[in-house]
Amino acid sequence: GGVGVRMMVPLIDLLNHSGDQERGAPGPSAEGRVAATENVEWRLRPPPGGDEGGVWYMELVTLNSVADEEELVLSYGERSNDDFLLHYGFVPPRNPHDDFVLFEDWDAASEWLRTTEGLPGYAVEAAGQVVEVVYREPDEVIRQQPTERQRNRLRLRRRGNRVDPRLKAGVEAAYGGDAAAAQAALGRRCRQLLEGYATSLGGDLRFLCAQAGEVEEQEHALEALRRHYSTVGGPDPVLQVRPEGEEPCDAKAVEPAVLLAVTYRAYKKMILADFLFRGQSNYGVKR
Repeated sequence: GGVGVRMMVPLIDLLNHSGDQERGAPGPSAEGRVAATENVEWRLRPPPGGDEGGVWYMELVTLNSVADEEELVLSYGERSNDDFLLHYGFVPPRNPHDDFVLFEDWDAASEWLRTTEGLPGYAVEAAGQVVEVVYREPDEVIRQQPTERQRNRLRLRRRGNRVDPRLKAGVEAAYGGDAAAAQAALGRRCRQLLEGYATSLGGDLRFLCAQAGEVEEQEHALEALRRHYSTVGGPDPVLQVRPEGEEPCDAKAVEPAVLLAVTYRAYKKMILADFLFRGQSNYGVKR
Protein backbone atom coordinates (compact mmCIF):
# COMPACT_ATOMS: atom_id res chain seq x y z
CA GLY A 1 0.00 0.00 0.00
CA GLY A 2 0.98 3.64 0.03
CA VAL A 3 2.23 6.06 -2.59
CA GLY A 4 4.90 5.46 -5.23
CA VAL A 5 7.96 6.68 -3.35
CA ARG A 6 11.04 5.03 -1.84
CA MET A 7 11.81 5.75 1.80
CA MET A 8 13.25 4.16 4.93
CA VAL A 9 10.88 4.13 7.87
CA PRO A 10 12.01 3.03 11.35
CA LEU A 11 10.22 -0.07 12.68
CA ILE A 12 8.08 -0.54 9.56
CA ASP A 13 11.23 -1.40 7.61
CA LEU A 14 11.71 -4.35 9.97
CA LEU A 15 8.64 -6.13 8.55
CA ASN A 16 9.26 -8.99 6.15
CA HIS A 17 7.69 -9.30 2.70
CA SER A 18 4.78 -11.55 1.95
CA GLY A 19 2.83 -10.69 -1.18
CA ASP A 20 0.97 -12.28 -4.07
CA GLN A 21 1.81 -15.94 -4.49
CA GLU A 22 0.66 -18.77 -6.75
CA ARG A 23 -0.99 -21.52 -4.74
CA GLY A 24 -1.61 -25.20 -5.31
CA ALA A 25 -0.04 -27.52 -7.85
CA PRO A 26 2.01 -25.93 -10.67
CA GLY A 27 0.42 -25.78 -14.08
CA PRO A 28 -1.99 -23.72 -16.21
CA SER A 29 -4.53 -23.37 -13.39
CA ALA A 30 -1.97 -22.00 -10.90
CA GLU A 31 -2.22 -18.48 -12.32
CA GLY A 32 -5.89 -18.49 -11.38
CA ARG A 33 -4.99 -19.34 -7.79
CA VAL A 34 -2.99 -16.28 -6.83
CA ALA A 35 -3.39 -15.34 -3.18
CA ALA A 36 -2.37 -12.17 -1.38
CA THR A 37 -0.48 -13.37 1.72
CA GLU A 38 0.29 -10.09 3.53
CA ASN A 39 -1.69 -9.27 6.66
CA VAL A 40 -0.93 -5.52 6.96
CA GLU A 41 -0.32 -2.57 4.68
CA TRP A 42 1.18 0.86 5.32
CA ARG A 43 -0.67 4.08 4.67
CA LEU A 44 0.76 7.58 4.52
CA ARG A 45 -1.44 10.04 6.39
CA PRO A 46 -1.51 13.86 6.06
CA PRO A 47 -1.08 16.11 9.10
CA PRO A 48 -4.14 16.16 11.36
CA GLY A 49 -6.54 19.03 10.77
CA GLY A 50 -5.14 19.83 7.31
CA ASP A 51 -2.15 21.70 8.73
CA GLU A 52 0.07 22.28 5.68
CA GLY A 53 3.11 22.82 7.86
CA GLY A 54 2.44 19.75 9.98
CA VAL A 55 4.10 16.38 9.96
CA TRP A 56 2.90 13.55 7.79
CA TYR A 57 2.84 10.16 9.50
CA MET A 58 2.62 6.50 8.57
CA GLU A 59 0.45 3.82 10.07
CA LEU A 60 0.06 0.08 9.66
CA VAL A 61 -3.44 -1.22 8.98
CA THR A 62 -4.40 -4.88 9.35
CA LEU A 63 -6.05 -6.49 6.35
CA ASN A 64 -7.52 -9.44 8.25
CA SER A 65 -7.61 -10.90 11.73
CA VAL A 66 -4.16 -11.26 13.26
CA ALA A 67 -3.59 -13.84 16.00
CA ASP A 68 -1.48 -13.31 19.10
CA GLU A 69 2.22 -13.81 18.34
CA GLU A 70 1.51 -13.89 14.58
CA GLU A 71 4.18 -12.17 12.50
CA LEU A 72 3.15 -8.98 10.75
CA VAL A 73 4.09 -9.06 7.08
CA LEU A 74 3.46 -6.61 4.26
CA SER A 75 3.88 -6.62 0.51
CA TYR A 76 6.91 -4.83 -0.89
CA GLY A 77 5.00 -4.43 -4.16
CA GLU A 78 3.97 -6.25 -7.32
CA ARG A 79 7.35 -6.47 -9.02
CA SER A 80 9.64 -8.90 -10.79
CA ASN A 81 12.18 -11.13 -9.11
CA ASP A 82 14.89 -8.86 -10.56
CA ASP A 83 13.63 -6.03 -8.38
CA PHE A 84 13.39 -8.18 -5.27
CA LEU A 85 16.87 -9.60 -5.74
CA LEU A 86 18.47 -6.24 -6.55
CA HIS A 87 16.85 -4.15 -3.81
CA TYR A 88 16.09 -6.69 -1.08
CA GLY A 89 18.43 -9.64 -1.65
CA PHE A 90 15.87 -12.45 -1.89
CA VAL A 91 13.62 -14.23 -4.39
CA PRO A 92 9.98 -14.54 -3.28
CA PRO A 93 8.30 -17.92 -3.72
CA ARG A 94 6.16 -18.43 -6.83
CA ASN A 95 5.86 -14.75 -7.64
CA PRO A 96 3.13 -14.23 -10.31
CA HIS A 97 4.58 -10.80 -11.19
CA ASP A 98 7.96 -12.05 -12.39
CA ASP A 99 8.94 -11.57 -16.05
CA PHE A 100 11.66 -12.40 -18.57
CA VAL A 101 13.25 -9.84 -20.88
CA LEU A 102 13.03 -11.39 -24.35
CA PHE A 103 14.71 -8.40 -26.02
CA GLU A 104 16.33 -5.21 -24.75
CA ASP A 105 14.29 -3.15 -27.23
CA TRP A 106 12.63 -3.30 -30.64
CA ASP A 107 15.97 -2.82 -32.44
CA ALA A 108 17.23 -6.05 -30.89
CA ALA A 109 13.98 -7.81 -31.80
CA SER A 110 14.24 -6.51 -35.38
CA GLU A 111 17.75 -7.89 -35.69
CA TRP A 112 16.57 -11.26 -34.46
CA LEU A 113 13.71 -11.29 -36.97
CA ARG A 114 16.16 -10.60 -39.80
CA THR A 115 19.08 -12.81 -38.84
CA THR A 116 17.59 -15.70 -36.87
CA GLU A 117 14.09 -15.87 -38.30
CA GLY A 118 15.27 -14.93 -41.80
CA LEU A 119 12.48 -12.46 -42.57
CA PRO A 120 12.98 -9.95 -45.38
CA GLY A 121 13.98 -6.41 -44.48
CA TYR A 122 10.82 -4.83 -45.90
CA ALA A 123 8.63 -6.99 -43.64
CA VAL A 124 10.64 -6.06 -40.56
CA GLU A 125 10.59 -2.35 -41.49
CA ALA A 126 6.82 -2.45 -41.88
CA ALA A 127 6.56 -4.16 -38.50
CA GLY A 128 8.62 -1.36 -36.98
CA GLN A 129 6.02 1.17 -38.10
CA VAL A 130 3.34 -0.84 -36.32
CA VAL A 131 5.44 -0.96 -33.15
CA GLU A 132 5.88 2.84 -33.24
CA VAL A 133 2.11 3.21 -33.06
CA VAL A 134 1.85 0.81 -30.09
CA TYR A 135 4.74 2.59 -28.33
CA ARG A 136 2.65 5.77 -28.17
CA GLU A 137 0.19 4.14 -25.79
CA PRO A 138 2.10 1.58 -23.69
CA ASP A 139 0.09 -0.22 -21.05
CA GLU A 140 0.14 0.63 -17.35
CA VAL A 141 2.73 -1.98 -16.38
CA ILE A 142 5.19 -0.56 -18.93
CA ARG A 143 4.57 3.04 -17.86
CA GLN A 144 5.40 2.13 -14.27
CA GLN A 145 8.98 1.18 -15.17
CA PRO A 146 11.26 3.86 -13.66
CA THR A 147 13.73 4.41 -16.54
CA GLU A 148 13.51 4.65 -20.32
CA ARG A 149 15.79 1.65 -20.71
CA GLN A 150 13.49 -0.47 -18.57
CA ARG A 151 10.41 0.80 -20.40
CA ASN A 152 11.97 -0.20 -23.74
CA ARG A 153 12.59 -3.78 -22.66
CA LEU A 154 10.25 -6.29 -24.28
CA ARG A 155 9.16 -8.80 -21.67
CA LEU A 156 7.30 -12.04 -21.26
CA ARG A 157 5.25 -11.93 -18.07
CA ARG A 158 4.78 -14.98 -15.92
CA ARG A 159 1.13 -14.42 -15.19
CA GLY A 160 -0.88 -15.45 -18.20
CA ASN A 161 2.23 -15.94 -20.39
CA ARG A 162 1.50 -12.41 -21.62
CA VAL A 163 3.86 -11.04 -24.24
CA ASP A 164 4.66 -7.31 -24.25
CA PRO A 165 1.97 -5.82 -26.54
CA ARG A 166 4.60 -3.98 -28.60
CA LEU A 167 6.53 -7.17 -29.29
CA LYS A 168 3.36 -9.12 -30.01
CA ALA A 169 2.13 -6.50 -32.49
CA GLY A 170 5.54 -6.20 -34.17
CA VAL A 171 6.17 -9.91 -34.64
CA GLU A 172 2.64 -10.50 -35.90
CA ALA A 173 3.05 -7.65 -38.38
CA ALA A 174 6.39 -9.04 -39.54
CA TYR A 175 4.63 -12.35 -40.25
CA GLY A 176 1.90 -10.63 -42.23
CA GLY A 177 -0.69 -10.69 -39.46
CA ASP A 178 -0.34 -14.44 -38.90
CA ALA A 179 -0.78 -14.82 -35.11
CA ALA A 180 0.05 -18.53 -35.15
CA ALA A 181 3.32 -17.89 -36.98
CA ALA A 182 4.20 -15.14 -34.51
CA GLN A 183 3.39 -17.45 -31.59
CA ALA A 184 5.67 -20.12 -33.06
CA ALA A 185 8.47 -17.61 -33.63
CA LEU A 186 8.33 -16.40 -30.03
CA GLY A 187 8.34 -20.02 -28.91
CA ARG A 188 11.59 -20.47 -30.84
CA ARG A 189 12.97 -17.42 -29.07
CA CYS A 190 12.11 -19.00 -25.70
CA ARG A 191 13.82 -22.23 -26.75
CA GLN A 192 16.88 -20.30 -27.93
CA LEU A 193 17.14 -18.58 -24.54
CA LEU A 194 16.66 -21.82 -22.62
CA GLU A 195 19.36 -23.51 -24.66
CA GLY A 196 21.69 -20.59 -23.95
CA TYR A 197 21.89 -21.45 -20.25
CA ALA A 198 24.75 -23.66 -19.06
CA THR A 199 22.27 -25.69 -17.01
CA SER A 200 18.77 -27.03 -17.62
CA LEU A 201 15.63 -26.23 -15.67
CA GLY A 202 15.44 -29.87 -14.66
CA GLY A 203 19.01 -29.71 -13.38
CA ASP A 204 18.38 -26.53 -11.41
CA LEU A 205 15.28 -27.94 -9.72
CA ARG A 206 17.03 -31.22 -8.92
CA PHE A 207 19.87 -29.23 -7.32
CA LEU A 208 17.49 -27.06 -5.30
CA CYS A 209 15.51 -30.07 -4.06
CA ALA A 210 18.75 -31.66 -2.87
CA GLN A 211 20.23 -28.56 -1.28
CA ALA A 212 17.37 -26.43 0.05
CA GLY A 213 16.25 -26.67 3.65
CA GLU A 214 12.79 -27.68 4.79
CA VAL A 215 11.53 -24.09 4.94
CA GLU A 216 12.71 -23.28 1.39
CA GLU A 217 11.23 -26.53 0.09
CA GLN A 218 7.82 -25.74 1.56
CA GLU A 219 7.79 -22.06 0.56
CA HIS A 220 8.78 -22.67 -3.06
CA ALA A 221 7.09 -26.11 -3.46
CA LEU A 222 10.34 -27.28 -5.06
CA GLU A 223 9.51 -30.96 -5.33
CA ALA A 224 6.14 -30.20 -6.93
CA LEU A 225 7.84 -27.85 -9.39
CA ARG A 226 10.48 -30.47 -10.20
CA ARG A 227 7.84 -33.11 -10.92
CA HIS A 228 5.77 -30.72 -13.01
CA TYR A 229 8.60 -29.49 -15.23
CA SER A 230 10.05 -32.99 -15.65
CA THR A 231 6.87 -33.97 -17.50
CA VAL A 232 5.43 -30.75 -19.02
CA GLY A 233 7.73 -30.91 -22.03
CA GLY A 234 7.77 -34.68 -22.36
CA PRO A 235 11.16 -35.96 -23.51
CA ASP A 236 12.16 -32.54 -24.88
CA PRO A 237 15.84 -32.14 -23.93
CA VAL A 238 15.53 -28.40 -23.34
CA LEU A 239 14.07 -29.04 -19.87
CA GLN A 240 15.69 -32.35 -18.94
CA VAL A 241 18.80 -32.86 -16.82
CA ARG A 242 21.91 -32.72 -19.01
CA PRO A 243 24.75 -35.23 -18.69
CA GLU A 244 27.30 -32.46 -18.15
CA GLY A 245 27.37 -28.89 -16.85
CA GLU A 246 24.72 -29.21 -14.11
CA GLU A 247 25.27 -28.07 -10.54
CA PRO A 248 26.47 -31.04 -8.38
CA CYS A 249 23.59 -32.10 -6.14
CA ASP A 250 25.86 -33.73 -3.55
CA ALA A 251 28.03 -30.66 -2.96
CA LYS A 252 28.64 -29.95 0.72
CA ALA A 253 28.04 -26.61 2.46
CA VAL A 254 26.67 -24.75 -0.56
CA GLU A 255 26.85 -21.00 -0.05
CA PRO A 256 23.46 -19.29 0.43
CA ALA A 257 24.32 -16.98 -2.48
CA VAL A 258 24.56 -20.01 -4.77
CA LEU A 259 21.13 -21.27 -3.70
CA LEU A 260 19.72 -17.79 -4.24
CA ALA A 261 21.23 -17.49 -7.73
CA VAL A 262 19.97 -20.93 -8.81
CA THR A 263 16.49 -20.17 -7.43
CA TYR A 264 16.35 -16.90 -9.36
CA ARG A 265 17.59 -18.65 -12.53
CA ALA A 266 15.09 -21.49 -12.21
CA TYR A 267 12.12 -19.14 -11.96
CA LYS A 268 13.27 -17.31 -15.09
CA LYS A 269 13.48 -20.59 -16.99
CA MET A 270 9.96 -21.50 -15.84
CA ILE A 271 8.58 -18.41 -17.59
CA LEU A 272 10.18 -19.47 -20.86
CA ALA A 273 9.11 -23.10 -20.43
CA ASP A 274 5.50 -22.15 -19.68
CA PHE A 275 5.26 -20.13 -22.89
CA LEU A 276 7.05 -22.75 -24.96
CA PHE A 277 4.95 -25.71 -23.82
CA ARG A 278 1.57 -24.20 -22.89
CA GLY A 279 1.58 -20.73 -24.40
CA GLN A 280 -0.90 -21.55 -27.15
CA SER A 281 -3.94 -21.10 -24.96
CA ASN A 282 -2.74 -17.92 -23.28
CA TYR A 283 -0.91 -16.08 -26.06
CA GLY A 284 -1.71 -12.39 -25.81
CA VAL A 285 -4.51 -12.80 -23.29
CA LYS A 286 -4.69 -9.84 -20.92
CA ARG A 287 -5.03 -10.83 -17.26
